[in-house]
Amino acid sequence: MNYNIHRHKNILICLCLAALVSLVYWNVQNHDFIYFDDISYVVKNDHVQKGFSYKGFLWAFTTYHASNWHPLTWLSLMFDYELFRLNPAGYHWTNVLFHLKMPL
Repeated sequence: MNYNIHRHKNILICLCLAALVSLVYWNVQNHDFIYFDDISYVVKNDHVQKGFSYKGFLWAFTTYHASNWHPLTWLSLMFDYELFRLNPAGYHWTNVLFHLKMPL
């Protein structure tokens, strides 16, 4: 019985955290790309805009573009491009999903 109460409490906490994150980030769907790194990472990046490919996969794991090595970021951006092209709302919602997952 005690286990069920603890489990329900954890589920309620997770739902509250998910609702809070969703509330905080709800307006991102109306925002554009920012001119900090979105331009070089997505808008003007031919590798990302080619989407998933063998060459793109190799590039993601071998590049130090923007002085960083983060292949999962590149693969995520390639996946986002496949789904959303240059619609910034899709990229922002991907980030919201990552933020939703973190507290859970």
